[in-house]
Amino acid sequence: PQSPLPQIWICRLDLQTGVTTKLFELPQLTSVGSPSLSGDGKRIAFEGNSHGTQSASDSHVWVCNTDGSGLRDLGPGAMPTWSPRGKRIAFCKRSPEHGVWVMQADGGHQQLIDEAGWCAQWSPNGNMIAYTRRVNEAADFVIFNLVEDEFFPVFGDGRSGYSSFNWNFAWSPDSKRLCFKGNGPDNEIHVASISVHGGSDVKVHYRTDDSVRADLAWIDNNVVAFTQSSADDKRNQLMTVRTNVQQPAGENAPRPLAGQLQNHANGSPAVSRDGRTLIYVSRSK
Repeated sequence: PQSPLPQIWICRLDLQTGVTTKLFELPQLTSVGSPSLSGDGKRIAFEGNSHGTQSASDSHVWVCNTDGSGLRDLGPGAMPTWSPRGKRIAFCKRSPEHGVWVMQADGGHQQLIDEAGWCAQWSPNGNMIAYTRRVNEAADFVIFNLVEDEFFPVFGDGRSGYSSFNWNFAWSPDSKRLCFKGNGPDNEIHVASISVHGGSDVKVHYRTDDSVRADLAWIDNNVVAFTQSSADDKRNQLMTVRTNVQQPAGENAPRPLAGQLQNHANGSPAVSRDGRTLIYVSRSK
């Protein structure tokens, strides 16, 4: 007999008390990722696959209230990110409409931003959307300045030194830096950050193998959370690393995030605008 599908929960961790609460279960979905909490903390957007769809290219963008009510499928897409006032969502589409898009919170009025872009993230101050793109055969970040309606690369001219950046990088709370998982020279993987206004200011916070699953979330200006698989049972757990320390520095090894559910596979963290709440996806196995 087939083993039952794992239960998938959206959970909320109070970063002041260290207590996790299961918000709601998603039995109708086989995979869930990339949650984003609206600025008022009342709605969650995420990507998910329904039963019968397996490929990542089949994912849709879903939204609901934080108690799980009002669940709505907004159509094909991945990695949604709210505008600060919750009126729009930036997201990505795969083939045949590949690129970075923006839509209204109900799924309407979809607008293509960049057909060559990927993995959009809205800045906390609301003025910018960052996304990844290849520039002269190297990975780069592009900043779309919504105030001035202009685009500019962060590294520029293929100078990043990274062959790729993984999905779900994160803005710092002050909207000045991006933290990312990048594939660097000699296939070394970095958890690092860079100023969005200076492509030479790379700070490597953690050098690692490929157990890091990206999905980064900046808890405060000095701490980033990410998903990492356990060396023992390969079960994903939420880890934290300090961004005010650079490697090589042995004391900067990642630490498990306190308060996450035990005996579950946890990942895909996202932090509220006020920095008090972290939401994440938890699976029963």
